[in-house]
Amino acid sequence: GTLAIEAALIASGAAPGRLRTFAFEGWPRLGGRVVDLSAGHRHTPCAPPEVSPILACDNDPVVVDRARRNAERAGVGGWIHFEVLPVSKVVAPASPGLVVCNPPYGTRLRDRRDLRNLYAAFGRQMRSAFAGWQVAFVTTKPELAAATGLQPVTVGPVLDNGGLKVRLYRSLVR
Repeated sequence: GTLAIEAALIASGAAPGRLRTFAFEGWPRLGGRVVDLSAGHRHTPCAPPEVSPILACDNDPVVVDRARRNAERAGVGGWIHFEVLPVSKVVAPASPGLVVCNPPYGTRLRDRRDLRNLYAAFGRQMRSAFAGWQVAFVTTKPELAAATGLQPVTVGPVLDNGGLKVRLYRSLVR
């Protein structure tokens, strides 16, 4: 739910980082001072839209429930529509938008072929139901990104995601 919650926080106008602390806050001041650029920003959340433009789904009900609770704690529960649903069953809304996905990387899967098949199935679903949409996803291996068949382009540097090195990929679904 992290990606959906962050998207909802942005959509609601929340100040970035308002609910979290950062490691640099514990660093020695080095003779200077840290300036809180968000101090003057008072977040008054606007009402969520009548129909949520943000859909978050996973095929694991425990994951969906945890994400729903985290969204409520972040104050954006009404901005996100949560469903227990595999990506193969997701139906695109009428107007094109952005699909953002954090698929498994294979660290807990025994058979790497299953992982390639999962990425291929993700790509097929995107082409079948999301033509004209942008898709962005993170993964640890370029060959998994290629398995989607979406002709993804890397975006930005390699990032650390929970101790794993990942890269963001983006594509226009055709």
